This record gives sequence, C-alpha cells and structure tokens, in this order.
Amino acid sequence: MNTQTKSALVLMVTLLVGVAIGAVGWSIVHNERMERMREMRREGGLYGVIDRYIDPESVHQEEQLRSVADRYHAQLEDVYGHARNRRNVILDSMRVELRTLLTKAQQEAMADWLRPRSQVADSTQTLN
Repeated sequence: MNTQTKSALVLMVTLLVGVAIGAVGWSIVHNERMERMREMRREGGLYGVIDRYIDPESVHQEEQLRSVADRYHAQLEDVYGHARNRRNVILDSMRVELRTLLTKAQQEAMADWLRPRSQVADSTQTLN
C-alpha cells in the first residue's frame, strides 16, 4: 500500500468517524429537545415545568406565574400547529412526487405512508 492510498484511507476513516460522532451528537440533542417538548405537554402544561423548579412564595405569585405560563403556552401551541401544518404540506408534496417514481407494488408497500396526512387524520377521526 503506497503513501497516497494510506493517506486517503486515513482521511476516509477520519471523515466516517466524524460523521458518526456528528450523527450521535445530533441525535442526543434532538432527543433532549423532543423530551423537553413532551414535558411541556404533560399534565400541568408549561406551568408544570416552571413548578418543578420553583416553589411560589405566595398564592398571588403562583397565580401570576400560571397566568404568564398559560399565555405563552397558547402562543407556543399556535407556533407548533403552524409548523406541523407546514411540515405536512411539504411531506404531502414529496409523497405526490415519490408516487410518480414508484411501481404499483412499491406504492402498495408504502400505501399508508404515501397517503396524504389529511386523509390519515380523517380516517383516524372516523374510527374514534
């Protein structure tokens, strides 16, 4: 094995290790972020998160904290809703494009995933 081949091999291994470390790091950060979001949605909402860290000094302070948390919680839910809607529009566009590239058998294999989210939501609502 000559020097150039060894150098190329070392560079490739270094690149692969870097990509692996980056993927693991991103995954950890993403999972922590998702856990914080789930935490806010648990019982108590956003105020529940605040309440875990501090004990209000009075009923008045608790009411004020809850009021602020409730106000921002509603705003955050609105933002999350818009983000979900935008994500669904993008995914639906991708599904339409993918459908044109797949064979009938491939489309059937991915039928649930290829169905637009609006149809999935409609079918789950009729089941409830």
